[in-house]
Amino acid sequence: MSTGTSIPRRTVRLAWAADVATIADIQARAFRDRLPGALSGAVATAELQAAWRAAVSRPPTARHRVLVAAESADPLSGLSGASDGPELIAGPELSVGGGAVVGFAATGPAGDPDAVPGADGEVLALHTALADEALLAALLTAAADTLEADGFGRAQLWVAADDDRLRRVADSAGWLPDGAHRRLAADPTDGAEQAGLELAQIRLHIGLAGDDAAADPPVTDLPVTGPPISDPPTPG
Repeated sequence: MSTGTSIPRRTVRLAWAADVATIADIQARAFRDRLPGALSGAVATAELQAAWRAAVSRPPTARHRVLVAAESADPLSGLSGASDGPELIAGPELSVGGGAVVGFAATGPAGDPDAVPGADGEVLALHTALADEALLAALLTAAADTLEADGFGRAQLWVAADDDRLRRVADSAGWLPDGAHRRLAADPTDGAEQAGLELAQIRLHIGLAGDDAAADPPVTDLPVTGPPISDPPTPG
């Protein structure tokens, strides 16, 4: 019998209030890594925490949800016959365990002007603390499953145009560009530190529940106005 080191066990579950600080930190780090100068200082992180605390404890609708990927050591994973890699359980209803939060996703109704009310859902945020495509794929799958369970026929996701990792994961899962694009710019009231910051994004979509009609791109070359870059997406 092998006594090798433990292999991390990963689960995707609904977020708890205790996860809020980590969720805010992961999102702030993701934005700073992509756009140095954005979301600077403890104030921005505190504001993110407040937004995510509200999203978790008082979601704006019953179809807004926050999911987290949690990682914990599996004491049995060093035994003979155990899995050779991290266990990824996609689906928020499958886990009630704890563990360190290493990523999160938020889902809800799509808010773009061309969205079909009640039918179009959106992955509102998706970030991980680890450069791990399997982790990202598990969260994206769980988010799509959650939107499907909430009765949406199509899901959409805004992706940074230069985020090759997320685009590769999404493409493998069947997400396609629908022609919509936008540029997020810094709010001019945020000061010189953020002046000139811009983030180009494209929109991806996927049909849910095997709905072929929902998989058709809804638009072509549609410019969409997004939030200021200093106001990263949170449900609400």
